[in-house]
Amino acid sequence: MRFWTRRGRFGWSLMLAAAALGCDGVGSTPPGPPRGVPVTVTPKVALILPAGGLDELDVWEATARREQVRTKTLIDIRRLSPGDPPEKQAEFLRSAVDEGASAVIVMAAEPKAVVKVLEEIRAEGIPVLLLDRDVPLSGTPPPRVTYASDRETARTLVDLSLARALSDGFTTKGPAIIFSHAQSDDSTRIRMKALREELESRGARVLPDVLYTGLMLEAQKTLQDVLVSAPHAAMVFAMDDMAVKATAVLRHGLDRTQRRFVMAGYTHEKRTMELVNYNLAAGLVDRKPSDIIHVAFDTALAMSRGETVPLLVESPTPINPSLTPEKEGVVPPFLSMPEMLKSAQPGRDSSMPVPDES
Repeated sequence: MRFWTRRGRFGWSLMLAAAALGCDGVGSTPPGPPRGVPVTVTPKVALILPAGGLDELDVWEATARREQVRTKTLIDIRRLSPGDPPEKQAEFLRSAVDEGASAVIVMAAEPKAVVKVLEEIRAEGIPVLLLDRDVPLSGTPPPRVTYASDRETARTLVDLSLARALSDGFTTKGPAIIFSHAQSDDSTRIRMKALREELESRGARVLPDVLYTGLMLEAQKTLQDVLVSAPHAAMVFAMDDMAVKATAVLRHGLDRTQRRFVMAGYTHEKRTMELVNYNLAAGLVDRKPSDIIHVAFDTALAMSRGETVPLLVESPTPINPSLTPEKEGVVPPFLSMPEMLKSAQPGRDSSMPVPDES
């Protein structure tokens, strides 16, 4: 009886030792999850950015960090510093993949500098998504996320502005002014070119681009000086938030019993978008820079899951039109602020007749 007790104790000790070392009794590895329970792996997306070239790069970087929470994804952001050679992006890409990236999103500083490494990464089965700029890879091009067509946006904006100009007593011949910051980025210059070509294709005369430096007051003075020398301007297209606000304030200071120029443009600030709601602008494009990153991450994650995505994915840039005539005295709150009214200095007599340019 004592023999069996001692033997039972010895066997029980062996079982406890096996459990401590692992379930296989030889101490190899701990057990995995129960059969049928999938192993959860958090995807990791690398975002590779240049140092500059677009005003919204800082917004894109901040938005990407927020996407980490929304998409439950690990985000690896690598951006060139000013002065870094474009080739350093190739090092970023190689390192990101070696450290476990499930997909890479890249905006190339110089497309030729990343061709080789992107082809290597694709050959390894890692999804590659281009952001804004094309890269000439061999074979089937990788998907690319970009803004909606600048030409289509310009066409619609010109349509709205010409219709408002006619209803306000102008002709479709203009002249038109394109108003932008002197240090505009690549995308802004593309939009300016599209607007000019679209206006000229309709027979409208377009004055030389008006470029401002500095902030609000400098922008207003720049446009005011141009309006003094071109008092018959029919349309002003403002290319950024500051230009839109400066144009609105200056227009508000003109003689409101007479004809005033038509304004339209590009913005993403909520209060400047109100100009459309109050029918003070013919149309404004909502070019919210964070949306493109939102679209890019959703596309990259779909690719990492093996889903098929379009070769060209466009981030929406909705156009908000003015749908009813302008009502005198009904303006958004920011145009009624004392500091805005004080800075508004009428630049011309808006009652002057439209010249015959035939």
